[in-house]
Amino acid sequence: DSTVSPPSDIGQDVHAAAVKLPESAYFGTIVVHDTLIVFNRLQKDVATGFFAIPLTGLNATLQRIVDNDAVIPAAITHGKSIDSGLVVEVALAGVRLAHRGAAKSAQFHSKHAVGTAFGDMTVAVGLSEALAPDLVIGGLPGSRLPFLIGIVVLSLLLLVIALVQLHQREKLARLREDFVAGTSHELRTPLAQIRLFAETLRLERVRSDSERNHALIVIEREARRLEHLVENLLHFSRAERGTLQIATEALNLAALTREIVSEFLPLALKADVTVVVDAPSVVSANVDAGAWRQIVLNLLDNATKYGGGNSRVVVRLENAADFARLTIDDEGPGVDLADRERIWKKFWRGDAARAAGTTGTGIGLATVRDLVLLHGGSCFVDRNVPRGARFHVHLPMKGPVPLARRDA
Repeated sequence: DSTVSPPSDIGQDVHAAAVKLPESAYFGTIVVHDTLIVFNRLQKDVATGFFAIPLTGLNATLQRIVDNDAVIPAAITHGKSIDSGLVVEVALAGVRLAHRGAAKSAQFHSKHAVGTAFGDMTVAVGLSEALAPDLVIGGLPGSRLPFLIGIVVLSLLLLVIALVQLHQREKLARLREDFVAGTSHELRTPLAQIRLFAETLRLERVRSDSERNHALIVIEREARRLEHLVENLLHFSRAERGTLQIATEALNLAALTREIVSEFLPLALKADVTVVVDAPSVVSANVDAGAWRQIVLNLLDNATKYGGGNSRVVVRLENAADFARLTIDDEGPGVDLADRERIWKKFWRGDAARAAGTTGTGIGLATVRDLVLLHGGSCFVDRNVPRGARFHVHLPMKGPVPLARRDA
């Protein structure tokens, strides 16, 4: 066996095979020009680590194993030879690699396809009815399921489980590293700003009242950002432990949302993003005020990050049939159709975010989903948006609320 850098035509075949692999597959195989190509897939649709195995060598190895090794333990056959009643055939891409026994001597047949990860390899097994007294006391059981087929299937299942667990372990390790790195970066940036301007004020390096006010504004803005990050981590930690709770009351979401947006505006201005609120004077729902604040802030933070500079974010609130609806539109790259469910999972960040270098902890939208579900509501990404992304949050309504309750 040898590691190879395949020609472009083989590379195209390997790439096409990698796209068809299931998500849990750790490696894949294909047959090209009488050669078995084995590739190791470490990232989605990217195959690396090519190995070329001549089919002639593989044929000889498998044939030697099939010919010399006992397929069924002697303890089951009572030491008798069952070669005349057993048929085994291993084929790859329609080419027979190894066989044993004569097909006409077997009355019971079974054929199993290993799967795309193994190059569509098939294992066919045949058993003669005359083997029943030697394999099972009293003959074949009522189901007439050959014992050998069960062994083959069980072995394949154990192999698949081992590969899936290995893949999941590596995936979890990558997610943990991304989370720690993202959280560290998100916390370090505002802390550095606060420390810089606090030292400027302490050493009296400001030259005017306007510079002093600017330093205080930056400190307050970054402190709010830190507060938002810490609240996110606390909500996420409670959700993971199953202790996240809410205390709902009838509130005017329109007034509360405008208040939240006004608090977020300094962060939006820093990112050169304009935030517009489009809502009637009263939109009522039964919510937890703190949870709603976290939901809106997380969605605004997400829209600001992915919308980019010189963009616009629109926050809309409206009364629907029996629920209050919040929509937040941004002008970013949007969300791929395949990712519109995965974005709500913890630690998940899309390939576009990684490629663009957008920082984040990967728990913002997961926290939104947890809080919305606790309210008995729903959240999703709109499929029919020509540009950017549109996030929806639906919460159950509760009778009208006087404006004075939250407008003050």
